[in-house]
Amino acid sequence: MPRLIITLDGLTLRDVQLNRERTTIGRRPHNDLVIDNLAVSGDHAAILRGPAGSFLEDLGSTNGTFLNGRAVQRAPLQHQDSIDIGRYRLRYIDEVPTADFERTMLVRPGSSPSLSSSPSPSLAHGATSGSTSGSTPGLTLGPSPGADPTAPRDVTAGSFPRAPVATPRRGASPPPLAASAAPPAPAAAAEAPPARVKVVSGGAVGRELQLVKVVTTIGRPGGAIAAITRRGGSYTLAHVEGTPATRLNGIEIQRQPVSLSSGDQLDLSGVVMEFLLD
Repeated sequence: MPRLIITLDGLTLRDVQLNRERTTIGRRPHNDLVIDNLAVSGDHAAILRGPAGSFLEDLGSTNGTFLNGRAVQRAPLQHQDSIDIGRYRLRYIDEVPTADFERTMLVRPGSSPSLSSSPSPSLAHGATSGSTSGSTPGLTLGPSPGADPTAPRDVTAGSFPRAPVATPRRGASPPPLAASAAPPAPAAAAEAPPARVKVVSGGAVGRELQLVKVVTTIGRPGGAIAAITRRGGSYTLAHVEGTPATRLNGIEIQRQPVSLSSGDQLDLSGVVMEFLLD
């Protein structure tokens, strides 16, 4: 059965079985997988399972859903794919070997058990690994690391017909070996250069924050909160919540991401920061 291994800052939080045809991910409590982080939208993404395989679908999130470092709206999932949602990384595990064969195998019939059939573990703010939450269906994730993931299940691949082997005639010369061309090397994906924000006004003038995460949330409770997202070879800024709205170079921005350039001025409730590329 497919599953997700969920990590935060390199620490494994949980191993979640995908035993539903549709598993929703987001910050709101009605989701099957609740991620309590401001960079995660209320209804962020979903994983869909069917006879043709599993698919990742973005549900109109503010900061995007990333599959192997690329923003996607809907894309098929393969074994060991990496999904980035906010600060969390979800590793998709499906150990049935389907990559080398056409997708003609069907999922065995039978009903799937509900994720909410048993109390789900909670790793929300301050909760310890192994604690349960009886009021919220699905798994709740917060910033605290949880228990080690469970061991993967063994999956035995089905048998496939053997291709016929040609037998050469006696005395015939063996055919010449054809030179096989080496597969072309994959083009290296453009990576964003290192970046940082520097506070230039307010009580923390001079303080700097290195942007080492896929999504970095800045601001303060009760005021404007924004998110800086690394997308491929560039960075974008989006207003997340709070008032007044985040300003970029004196202009208010909303939830739609806006591209950042080195030297841009970010104003969050009167605290001005400068975006810098190293």
